[in-house]
Amino acid sequence: LSCIHCLTMASPPRKRVKGGFSAKTLSTSSNSSGNADKGNEEECQIVATFREYSAELTAQQDRHERLVKHSRDLTVISKRVIFGLQRVQLSSEESCNKVTAEAHEKLMDAAGSLICKIAMELIGLPSEQYQRAFTAGVQEYIEAR
Repeated sequence: LSCIHCLTMASPPRKRVKGGFSAKTLSTSSNSSGNADKGNEEECQIVATFREYSAELTAQQDRHERLVKHSRDLTVISKRVIFGLQRVQLSSEESCNKVTAEAHEKLMDAAGSLICKIAMELIGLPSEQYQRAFTAGVQEYIEAR
């Protein structure tokens, strides 16, 4: 018997979700005997182990995608601030102060929300694993600052 047998004997049918099947334990066939039961149990354990790996990899990929999105949003805000400051007319000090204050406010909002979201995603995880996902946005933020 194969792993297919284990999958077909599982009840009730599992719903398909992004990245694999929903987390349910596999049930083994009760009409098999002896060595066949042992083989099925081992195969089912292997399938269950690979499902755990799949769930872990899916979680890592989802986290990576969220970090990339936050980084892109931070980059967009930072670039808008930089371009806004480059367009300032130096004719009046009052207009320069107004534009600078608006730029500072936008950057503080970005720091308050996006950088905190990035930090929250990385709590308890090695940041080196996801460094390439968020570094560009943080660098652009530092440049705008």
